[in-house]
Amino acid sequence: MSFRNNACYDRWWEARKLWGELIIAVRSFARQTALLPEDRRTPLLDGVGGFVFGLAARLRDRDEAGEIARWTASEPAPHPTDAALTDVGRQCAELLRDGVIDPIRYSVLELRLTEMSQVLAGCERIKTTPLPFAYALLLHRTAHAFCLMLPFALAPSLGWWTMAVSLLVAYTFFGLDALGDELEDPFGDDPNDLPLDAMSRMLERELRHAQGQTDLPPAWPAQRDRLT
Repeated sequence: MSFRNNACYDRWWEARKLWGELIIAVRSFARQTALLPEDRRTPLLDGVGGFVFGLAARLRDRDEAGEIARWTASEPAPHPTDAALTDVGRQCAELLRDGVIDPIRYSVLELRLTEMSQVLAGCERIKTTPLPFAYALLLHRTAHAFCLMLPFALAPSLGWWTMAVSLLVAYTFFGLDALGDELEDPFGDDPNDLPLDAMSRMLERELRHAQGQTDLPPAWPAQRDRLT
């Protein structure tokens, strides 16, 4: 149980670090495009916004293409989120070709896009690679067997207190097991999962503000004192 919970927490923490890296990359990209003409900068920021929301939708099994379409028009693709990022890269290459930016500025922007692509691959690795089923199966069987046999070991010395102690131990075991189940998929909608909607909305507000918009969407509201 200790090994499984540690492994599940590592997955949760790695996912949080990946989204932290995504926030840094998006903010850096927005800042590094500040000197571009508005008509060339806006499509870039919209494409990055589509990538962010497409990634969140992909990780939560939602309408990925629909989320991207709120930001930018894109052709149907097997991987809509990666296609949105590829389109941003194509626009950056056009800026270089047209002489709007120099090769050094292009390499800086491409580095930010590479960082976003690495976040995408890291999140997909966590999403599509669950812990081996054998660990969960062995844990469940062992925990049930232990909790069933524990009263027989405690009864001679504890008497009527056996039931209370056994229930406490069982609650601890199965509570830790349930916590591991939540942390194993950090992108879900459980109370302890990452607030992808809130982080996506935060980046949306910043990207809209970078475009000079003042009518920003409200910050994502907390539900029962937690963000989702």
